[in-house]
Amino acid sequence: MKALLAYFAQPYPLHIGWFKAMRQGLIFGFFVGAFLVFFRPFGLYEVDRKYDYLLWGFGLVTFLSTVINDGIFPSLFPQLFRERTWNIGRELLFILYNVWFIATANYMYLLLWTSTELSWSAYGRMSAYTIGIGLMPITFGIAFRQRQLYERYKRQADNIQPTAPQEPDDSPILIEGKNDNERLELKTGELLYLEAEGNYVIVGYKRKDVVHKELIRSTLREVLDQLSDHPSVEQVHRSFAANLDRVETVTGNSQGLQLHFAGSEVSIPVSRRKAPEIKGLLEHTVRP
Repeated sequence: MKALLAYFAQPYPLHIGWFKAMRQGLIFGFFVGAFLVFFRPFGLYEVDRKYDYLLWGFGLVTFLSTVINDGIFPSLFPQLFRERTWNIGRELLFILYNVWFIATANYMYLLLWTSTELSWSAYGRMSAYTIGIGLMPITFGIAFRQRQLYERYKRQADNIQPTAPQEPDDSPILIEGKNDNERLELKTGELLYLEAEGNYVIVGYKRKDVVHKELIRSTLREVLDQLSDHPSVEQVHRSFAANLDRVETVTGNSQGLQLHFAGSEVSIPVSRRKAPEIKGLLEHTVRP
């Protein structure tokens, strides 16, 4: 049981957003509508062709359901959809929830244009069948994708061996927040990373062998603008920036590359879009 729970706790990439929701919704919606219209399963061969537009309605319901779940829902509850905490178990539950939601929405749509009365037993059976049929292929699909991505990013990480400068950069850094008298003075070599957190930025730095976190009221972009004279500080993810001179090791998991700092348990992700650029910057410090 512990091994199973540990497996479901492994990181998994989070794919949400409006573009993904619209694209996936169009694909799924068209497939559902076309399948019902052209193959007419479940006794739909008895439906007159002039009512094909009603069958296409199932595709529209599927499209709208996908947009709600992958676009609107994550926007309303962002704390539930954070890539740092996303894992195999959450991905599996979210996909099964999507399957159930789409099945429920289509069942409600069926009740609207037929004389069928609501039957909780029929609805329960339909939901159980839908989830039961989808569980096995969805689980295997997630497992295959997770292993594929893990191997890819692990190979990339194994080829990167960043070396911190022998003498830390002592040039001063001043980070100012939007609140009155909100100032943080550091040496460049002390700064480890920056993390966006709502309307704030977490500044992670190491001073006298102790890692500190300071909350500054600002945006990540505004803080990076203040540090534009420090080329070692680079945005590596939509929500993170790192002092690349302080990166000790790079690892990889299914979510991508992860940067680790000396004397700290903190690791920060590198976005898949930024990975080639960050990899190139770090490789300039590869050991000979």
